[in-house]
Amino acid sequence: MLLYWVCPALCFFVCLPLLYRLKKRSKALSITFKTLGTCCALVLALYGVFTGRGSNWLCAAALAFGTAADAMLEIRFFPGMMLFALGHVCSCIWFVCLCPPSGVHAWAVLALLAVAAGLLFAWRRLLGKLMLPFAAYAAMLCLMAGLAVGTGWTLGNIGGLLLALGGLLFLVSDIMVARGLIKRMSLRFDCIAMIVYDSAQLLLAAACTLI
Repeated sequence: MLLYWVCPALCFFVCLPLLYRLKKRSKALSITFKTLGTCCALVLALYGVFTGRGSNWLCAAALAFGTAADAMLEIRFFPGMMLFALGHVCSCIWFVCLCPPSGVHAWAVLALLAVAAGLLFAWRRLLGKLMLPFAAYAAMLCLMAGLAVGTGWTLGNIGGLLLALGGLLFLVSDIMVARGLIKRMSLRFDCIAMIVYDSAQLLLAAACTLI
């Protein structure tokens, strides 16, 4: 299908390069191309809404919240986090609709929570008073990623594999973003984090069209 090629191509070869090219020249334009990158995944998910399961609209809703969050994060950080959290809630409900939670889901969530707890403990001095909101968001993120892994494993098809990989990459990208927020990182690191993030969104959207 043409969308599988067009959406990633627009995201990685148009939106992402223009985001970083315009980052220091125009904040408004950089935000525009950042959100358009997420919109590429949203378009793919909308195709899945009209051709796949009835619950797929939750994936599109999650990506819509993510698009709004991408813009809000550049203006006010905590409202942006709240929008992402709402997107994760939509994703979690979608995963449960696709596959009832089981022991696999529980183990995946617990394993990811253990990783998050270790990172929060290691960064406790850098986080300081921000520990509580970061911990709350990390718990929601681990629940989302763990459910994605458990659902993908249980489904056992290509769509499930993309779902699990997308959830994990979303977690990795947010870990990278968090590290960059508490300790300033290079532009290359920031760019890699965005590539991982956009890849996660596109994988979740592609899964939406295949499940």
